[in-house]
Amino acid sequence: SVNGTFALRAKETEDYYAFYDGEFADVKILEGKIKALFKRATDNSELSQITRVFVGVPGEFHKVISKNYRITFNKFKTVGINELKTLYELGFDATDCEYTLIHRSAVYYVVDNIKTHKPIGKKCSSLGARLSYSMVSNNYKEVVSGILTNIGVKTIQFISEDFAESQYLFTEQQFDDCKILIDIGSATTSLSISCGEGLLYSSAFPLGGGLITAYLSEKLLCE
Repeated sequence: SVNGTFALRAKETEDYYAFYDGEFADVKILEGKIKALFKRATDNSELSQITRVFVGVPGEFHKVISKNYRITFNKFKTVGINELKTLYELGFDATDCEYTLIHRSAVYYVVDNIKTHKPIGKKCSSLGARLSYSMVSNNYKEVVSGILTNIGVKTIQFISEDFAESQYLFTEQQFDDCKILIDIGSATTSLSISCGEGLLYSSAFPLGGGLITAYLSEKLLCE
């Protein structure tokens, strides 16, 4: 909305053990759950149809590449959108056939050896950055895209859950700090390190709050 918050029209949830260790449990059941969610969300929000959807990518289906990269110019140039686009494109190595790029950002930029978060409009002979690339596994992308397309969704945008959480959970005063975020779900735990507007690291492992509780109950002989 106008003040930077979210205006919620409807909220729907479905209980389902969707995946474990990077594998879906049952795609057919998942499709039924998503269809049920869409119907209730559409009815309750009084929308005739939902055609654009943002899909969160869990840590087990997400990969981050963080690297330093620099480009040099043969004369002083004013940094604009095209220069940033060139920096991002040259810095990305698209050799991993199992993942697709969904987002790119920078922890910080370096304009002639001076760090900054706002390079646009500055004159320099070289432009560098600590770049961050977020990618989704093709398996996750294909499964979810196929289900949503069959429902009638025309535009699908995948978003790293780790990135979204890192951008919304921390304050402006913590922007330049390196922040560690541990997200403990029922069956999966993800860990990410962020700084500025980028992720430095992201990883996940198949051990969440439900399993941790079960292990503690077993060891403590709880009934």
